[in-house]
Amino acid sequence: MSSKHCNPRFLRSLLVRSLQARPDRLLRSREAPAEPSVEVILSVAARSQHCLLVTASMVRRSTCGLAVSLSVASASASAQSTITGRVLRATDSSVIAGATVRVLGVKSQILTKSDGLFTLPLSDGDQRVVASAVATRPETLNVAAFRGSTHQHDFVLFEAAEVLPAVDVKATLQSKTLQLSGFYDRQSAGSGAFITPQNIQREQGRLIGEIVAKYAHVWVHYGGTHAWLSSNRTSSDGGCAFCKKRIQDLLDGADIAAGARPACYMDVYLNGQAVYRGYGQDAHTPPPLFDLNSLAATEIEGIEIYASASQIPARFNAPSGGCGVAIIWTKR
Repeated sequence: MSSKHCNPRFLRSLLVRSLQARPDRLLRSREAPAEPSVEVILSVAARSQHCLLVTASMVRRSTCGLAVSLSVASASASAQSTITGRVLRATDSSVIAGATVRVLGVKSQILTKSDGLFTLPLSDGDQRVVASAVATRPETLNVAAFRGSTHQHDFVLFEAAEVLPAVDVKATLQSKTLQLSGFYDRQSAGSGAFITPQNIQREQGRLIGEIVAKYAHVWVHYGGTHAWLSSNRTSSDGGCAFCKKRIQDLLDGADIAAGARPACYMDVYLNGQAVYRGYGQDAHTPPPLFDLNSLAATEIEGIEIYASASQIPARFNAPSGGCGVAIIWTKR
């Protein structure tokens, strides 16, 4: 037999090669088949998850009469399985820093670094590794791990589409005419009664006097086909609340003939211009009342009714308005 088989350096190298090849089993290796007297016996004892105590006994039985015994203790990092990789965005393949990577059912987890990289230790057996990040859908990977195995995988996360509950939006279209006139601003103030385009649309086919009586809750006086608007303020003798004049001094003759009687008739404005001002004005001849029914519903965009002097906007508050004001806006 060659003298090299008695060399301790040769025996040590043989031990290391055998340990690297099969560290978990009892191995028998013959370095030289022509000389079966050289026998290497390796025994490995696992002392913990991360450390192996390796004892090797090499015995050479030959004519040189040399027995060599060698013991080596080694910590084995290769016994721990790992998975490495990156976490990326599906939209542009950019890395995600601070993403979470963990094994399902295990409390511990790791966060990706600024470059999106991670290294996660695994236990033996089938594992489910999941990667997640804010505003993305998690990705899960099944891994069959065994001691010392290394796995590589890049997780690609897609943006999570947030599904919001359905919202029923009811929007009311506003008239340009009424916007410019300040109709909606005064409506928001909460004083008076407002007849909107939507109200009028629902009442197509009816007379304006009927529509006003329904929505404004004020008095509408009728004389044949005529309709005149008044507040509910009256005096004890049947005249208006603010005067004690004869009927001929209060009403136009044509209105009297049509059936008008003394009442607290409201001032009326048409598209911002006064078309009737009542008892408070200094006039020798009473003006004719404004007939609501002289306008068709299809012509009207909106109506404002202020039944008392305290409600009347400053723009329309005249001395004659003690009985209230009606403001009519037509389509233009």
